[in-house]
Amino acid sequence: ENSNSNNNYNNNNYNNNALFPEIEGGVYLPPASIRGDIARSLFYMELRYDSRLRLTDCPQSINEMAYLSQLIEWHYSDPVDDEEVERNYQ
Repeated sequence: ENSNSNNNYNNNNYNNNALFPEIEGGVYLPPASIRGDIARSLFYMELRYDSRLRLTDCPQSINEMAYLSQLIEWHYSDPVDDEEVERNYQ
């Protein structure tokens, strides 16, 4: 058995904390390496489920969520990678 089997998952090394959330001001954040992916997933859901989901900075009802300005920032700080492009064409 490979002694490093628990150190890697999907070619991501656990030792560099790439897959673990961060805590910033008492708030858990997804790893920086996937924040753009999460933002784009939510953008797609808002577009696809137009009347059932609304992204906003000031959620006031059950179908409103997230902080839109933060998601936009995540999108730009973690641009679309080759893996996302390939997945889009499947």
